[in-house]
Amino acid sequence: MNEFFEAFAWVALVSYTFNVLVSFASGRPLVEWINPGRRYLPWFALTLLTAGYGLLTRAAWKYHEGHADLLRKLATQERAAPEVVVGVGLAIFAAAVLLLYAWCWWFLPRDPLTFSNNPRDLAREYGRALRHYVRWKGGLDFAAVLERRGGELVTVARAADVTDIARGLARVPRGDPAGAPTADDQVRTWVALAADLLAKWDGFDAAAAPAGQGACVAVSFDLTYGAVFLRMLEEPAADPEYGGLYLLAACLNQHEVNTLTAGSHYTLLYRAIRHIRDGVVAR
Repeated sequence: MNEFFEAFAWVALVSYTFNVLVSFASGRPLVEWINPGRRYLPWFALTLLTAGYGLLTRAAWKYHEGHADLLRKLATQERAAPEVVVGVGLAIFAAAVLLLYAWCWWFLPRDPLTFSNNPRDLAREYGRALRHYVRWKGGLDFAAVLERRGGELVTVARAADVTDIARGLARVPRGDPAGAPTADDQVRTWVALAADLLAKWDGFDAAAAPAGQGACVAVSFDLTYGAVFLRMLEEPAADPEYGGLYLLAACLNQHEVNTLTAGSHYTLLYRAIRHIRDGVVAR
């Protein structure tokens, strides 16, 4: 019983340490701390494996038996050295941690704060964030960071899922299927729509003025087939040549809009772009 309680105490201590340091010490939920893009879990699993191997080596030195013999006794006999029990327990725990990390990497979008807010190439970091959130199924099909200079709308960075755009376009009924737009055509249409909406932005401000809640900073359209989102990232400057920075996103799947998946991914993308800009833009 003493050996059992000693082994249990070691495993409980490791579990408690994991719970405090990784999940709740910062006040953030577990999923945010282990989110893809962070590296806490792999290093934690490596630490557990190292500690487990160290305990097994200590048992081999203490009892003058080989590692294989100690493990064989653990598997075939009821009695085993406590160091071996704890070491194997840590190894199993490490395997569970790695499986958890793999699950998060496969099923969860990245936490926006895992992108660099001090990038060497700002446009490249924009592109990384755009590509990441666009590639997730059940979300956005296209996204771009746009800048208006000299009356022209310039694409700073963009990402598009051509397969999902083509699939979405196939769902839209058209009189002449042969004349259906391609994915590139649809992307150009979205950018042109953004330019048209920006030209009418003063009208949005005027329409919202009676609410007394300030100027319009974002618009979104829930359409019959999907949605379009447009948000101001940086207001136009006094310089007449600069018309501000904007985030455009769109999807062609109404189910993704109804389940709020598209809106959720758009919010994550906006937070990522905002985080990237926080480190390089004076506030």
